[in-house]
Amino acid sequence: MPPSLNLLVQSLKLPALGKAQVLALKSLQDNWERHSERMEQLRPERVLLDQKAAYGAFTADPSPENEQRLAVLADERLTTKRYALLRQAHAEVRHQIMGKATSLLRSHLESIQHSLRTELQSREAAAEAEGRSKRTDEGCLQLRMAAEELAQWIKLFDQGGEDGWLEMFSDALQCLGGEDASAKRKHPYRALPTLLHNNDAQP
Repeated sequence: MPPSLNLLVQSLKLPALGKAQVLALKSLQDNWERHSERMEQLRPERVLLDQKAAYGAFTADPSPENEQRLAVLADERLTTKRYALLRQAHAEVRHQIMGKATSLLRSHLESIQHSLRTELQSREAAAEAEGRSKRTDEGCLQLRMAAEELAQWIKLFDQGGEDGWLEMFSDALQCLGGEDASAKRKHPYRALPTLLHNNDAQP
């Protein structure tokens, strides 16, 4: 995305996420990561590893708690079924979290999109009043490009699967809510911050 569009969006002072929205989104993000961690712990290959660990824990410290843990994991077939069901449940909760977070972000992105379109209409009217073509006017072209790019990001959030969702969400939260709204960023997406980053935004 050309730097000129980034400056354009900043100059319009488009709305930033409110503090309450940032806190709500960060809470959803934390919960998403927590359920993802549990899903990793419940992978099928963990069954034998957990059995071995429970056995070692009991032989090292034969406490009632360690005995109970070993007994729960004793049957490999049942433990595998138990892990599979729990992993499925955590995945469903994680999917619900994605839906809530996407809905919150989508609403805010749509408000920015509305602001861009309103500004575009104003500039198109001004261009025509001055005898210039709204199709070739530089300001109109930049706003039109920004609105189209934003529409693509809204579509991406709507259609995106779970792979890469957390990185995209974290990046969007950072650029829309300020530096304090960012969490761990592993594989940042670059197009969205380029389009929407607002240095004047206060979470």
